Amino acid sequence: MTSEILLVDDPETRRLIQEAVQEYRASAAQAESLGLRPLSPAVKTLLWALRGYVLFMVVIVIWNIATIIH
Repeated sequence: MTSEILLVDDPETRRLIQEAVQEYRASAAQAESLGLRPLSPAVKTLLWALRGYVLFMVVIVIWNIATIIH
């Protein structure tokens, strides 16, 4: 990122870019420090139900393709 900043001729623009990059890095570090929240049992159940639904629909699509081909 520093090499791109060096290509800017205007010192004011360079300063603004450096401030923006510093703010971005600070917010990224803060977001990483929060970590992941544990999922509730209801959300886990919903995710597994959606996975099952997707697998069921894949089987249905494969079945329909197989019946069309034969």
